[in-house]
Amino acid sequence: MNLNESLPIATPDGYFVSQEHVRIAQIIQDFDPELFLVFIPPSKRDRNDPDEKPFALAHMPGDKPAYIVSYFDDCDERILEFAFMNDTRRHDVLARLEAHDAAVQAVNLKKVMEEEEMKQDLVASIVRSPLHTYKHDGKRFE
Repeated sequence: MNLNESLPIATPDGYFVSQEHVRIAQIIQDFDPELFLVFIPPSKRDRNDPDEKPFALAHMPGDKPAYIVSYFDDCDERILEFAFMNDTRRHDVLARLEAHDAAVQAVNLKKVMEEEEMKQDLVASIVRSPLHTYKHDGKRFE
């Protein structure tokens, strides 16, 4: 590892960020010039919330107010992954939602089918039984 790789870099407001932060911030800028990786200094974080995260992905469109897209605990490749996966200009969000809905419906349909199969197995077992009464799950069938 190069010594310069581990040296922190000063920000204009007097804080230091890692080389990794600078690298990820540059990749984000190359990916979308309206997205910015920002470091939230401890003095700007909510002191009442110890879980407040120090990094954020900000969207700063030129014609609209800036806003925070998401907060992050660590400055690593997961920020890039988040930006790539949530880019609505490059991914069809509607298709993703439809696929999710179809998956949920398939799981629910499978559950219903399994319940029906269990009921059919129970009826078949009752019909085959030589007994006049049949007990299953605390229920009595005559």
